[in-house]
Amino acid sequence: MCLSLKKCYIGDVGCDLLLNCLKNNPKLSVLNLSSCKLSSRSAMSLSLFLKRRKADLLQNIWEQSSEENTEKLQGLHTLILNQNPKIEDTGLKQLIYALKNDVWLKTLSLKRCGISKLGAEMMIRLLQSNNRIVRLDLTKNHIPINTLQIMLSILKKRQEMSEKGVLNKQFCLNWRKNIKNEIIKFTKRHRKYSQNRIERPRKSSLQKHYWKKTQRFERFIQEKQAKGITKEDYYRRKKINDLELQLLNLIESNSKLKEELSSNKALLNSEVQQRSKIENELQRISFRLNDLKSKVFMLNCISSKACNESQLLTGFKYIFEKLESFSMLKQNVSVNEEIDLETVEPLWSSPLAEQMENCVLNCSQWKPYFISH
Repeated sequence: MCLSLKKCYIGDVGCDLLLNCLKNNPKLSVLNLSSCKLSSRSAMSLSLFLKRRKADLLQNIWEQSSEENTEKLQGLHTLILNQNPKIEDTGLKQLIYALKNDVWLKTLSLKRCGISKLGAEMMIRLLQSNNRIVRLDLTKNHIPINTLQIMLSILKKRQEMSEKGVLNKQFCLNWRKNIKNEIIKFTKRHRKYSQNRIERPRKSSLQKHYWKKTQRFERFIQEKQAKGITKEDYYRRKKINDLELQLLNLIESNSKLKEELSSNKALLNSEVQQRSKIENELQRISFRLNDLKSKVFMLNCISSKACNESQLLTGFKYIFEKLESFSMLKQNVSVNEEIDLETVEPLWSSPLAEQMENCVLNCSQWKPYFISH
């Protein structure tokens, strides 16, 4: 069972209440009270809690051993009190007093708890007296490097010793298993040997009878094998004949396909020739159509030019008629009368004059085309 109250700020009063509630809980194995604003008072309450817990666990173990219960009870094996700077050396002293004779605690974390050189020296004494602590965290405290190196060397030796103990236990277990297996094998061999000694005279009588039976059985098998060989040959010949027929059918079908392909090739060649002829004829027709288009275009140009010239002629006729009418008016009118020139229609304002301008412009546009052709 694990209990973590990280950054809960319960204080000393909350710690006392919590430990009073956890008195009768023997299954608690991990307790995390980091950054909970604890002081040396809470460290004192923790030491009392650990002592009471030790006594209760020992009593439970005694009762269970009397009742022959197989379940093993385990105490608190990890205690985390990180970032509680008010614990200091006094609180650590009280914890060490409780942990001297503790059997279950293996990891202790006191990061940034205001511990100085005195507290570190007390911790070294604890490590020398208590062999169960394997992991210790005292980072971000005011401890010199020499004392930290001493603690590291102690913990390293302890880890090596624990690893050696584990290896020795494994070696002993394997050795016991091997001895048991060898004993079992030896007993089995001895039993077989004793049974063989008892059954040897019986075997001598049984061997003759068994030899006769084996000879009969071998003859029976040989006869069966001979019959089986003849049957197998018959089935094999059948299969070979079927395969030959299938191969002949395949050859005939392949020859037919070849003939069809050759006929198809001849048809394709004839179609290709016809298509080439049609393409040549289409090219000739396209050239002729282009010539006809150019001729039609020339005729359209010539017809438009003729229309423009006819319009020019009509315009010139109109001008000459006007000039003649104007000269006739001059002769008929007397010298004393004044002519109103403003009332007379000018020649450039007539619709025929506009038509003449358009004709001239069209002729100027068609000149470069005729020159190019």
